[in-house]
Amino acid sequence: MGISTLFINAVISGIILGSLYSVMSMGLTIIYGVGRIFNFVQGAFVLWGGYFAWLFSVEYKFNYVLSFVLAVAILFILGWVIDRSMLFPLRKKPNFGINSVLVTLGLAIVMCTAGDVIFGTRFKTIDKLVEGVLKIGKFTVTYHDISIFVIAVGLLLLIEICLRKTILGMALRAISQDPVGARIVGINFDRLYALTLAIAAALGAISGILLAPRYFIAPVVGWETLFKAVIIVIFGGLGSLRGTLVSAFALGILESFVSAYIGMFWVSPMWFILLILVLFVRPKGLFGKWA
Repeated sequence: MGISTLFINAVISGIILGSLYSVMSMGLTIIYGVGRIFNFVQGAFVLWGGYFAWLFSVEYKFNYVLSFVLAVAILFILGWVIDRSMLFPLRKKPNFGINSVLVTLGLAIVMCTAGDVIFGTRFKTIDKLVEGVLKIGKFTVTYHDISIFVIAVGLLLLIEICLRKTILGMALRAISQDPVGARIVGINFDRLYALTLAIAAALGAISGILLAPRYFIAPVVGWETLFKAVIIVIFGGLGSLRGTLVSAFALGILESFVSAYIGMFWVSPMWFILLILVLFVRPKGLFGKWA
């Protein structure tokens, strides 16, 4: 394989990874932007989305689309229940910030461990959304990767439209920009916080479903995806949707090039090195703002 071919394939792979990482990290960004909660359970949402998709599509032999919808719906409901049962009571008490971190971190440990007990520790996978490979000269890309990119971009556009054009989106942006003013005009904070966590859980499930055919569903996935999502949102700036998009694609392309030219072993160190360099120049991240 020539250098130019390897280069182009690395770019294509990086863009696919970036689109997947952007969906994976968007839930974390939205939750922090609206509720100022650093949600450590986001990685577990990704893991359980993959688990449920595998359960329905492989074990129960359901239609793939139906399995997709059921997994996302279950995680959406789970996110809502977690907020109402665990985070809602804490909002009425002092030190909500640190308490929410402890609760979500503890819940992440419980969910990842429960996944081991319920589904076992063996690697699992599900069928690709679309089989086949598209060849353009010497360059190849799977139809599944193309579908990942299309779905991810479609979701990101839908989120942008909802935030900009709908009453719900304007309410979420109002809470993020001016919580006191939003409360004065009668916005129901508690209901929107629960909805935000439910949306984040659904986004985690979608990214887990898209990730599973490309790699595997394994207990370590929950922590690996959380690790990557945390770096992405810090890199881009906490609470910044634009920063999350830019950093997700930048780090996805970086991972692809490092894997192609150096080796997978160096991916995590390179992520950390780039994060440190950016924070050294801009401690608030690429597009972050000081609170």
